[in-house]
Amino acid sequence: MTRPSWGAVVAVSAAFLGAGALTLFVLDRRRTSRRNANKRKKNAIPPPKDLNGGSDFEAYYRDRLMTGEALLAAGDVEHGAKHLALAVALAEEPETLLKILQEELKFEAFSRLVDVELKAALERLDAQLKKQSKE
Repeated sequence: MTRPSWGAVVAVSAAFLGAGALTLFVLDRRRTSRRNANKRKKNAIPPPKDLNGGSDFEAYYRDRLMTGEALLAAGDVEHGAKHLALAVALAEEPETLLKILQEELKFEAFSRLVDVELKAALERLDAQLKKQSKE
């Protein structure tokens, strides 16, 4: 019986190691994509059910304010600003609320609120209004 050459042993070992590394890479990508999807789902802001006022609307408005303030206090500027931007977009007097928030919030949070999140919140509410008017 002949013994295999070292080159063949190394080639077979490298093939098994490569297949194992590829499998680990694929499984890690699958795991992180699921984790990111769960994180996006968890951080999603539910749309208001009714934009015509009423107690549900007021509760939703207050919830956006409180959630935004809590997230900012916890250091999550991005998501806190999203919630506060939605509250500003829903407010009866948005200018007054913006003045209060400008006095109370750190510069970083307020600038993100005004520069980035407010436009997105207004677009989201506009889409929600169009959807409700079609129904």
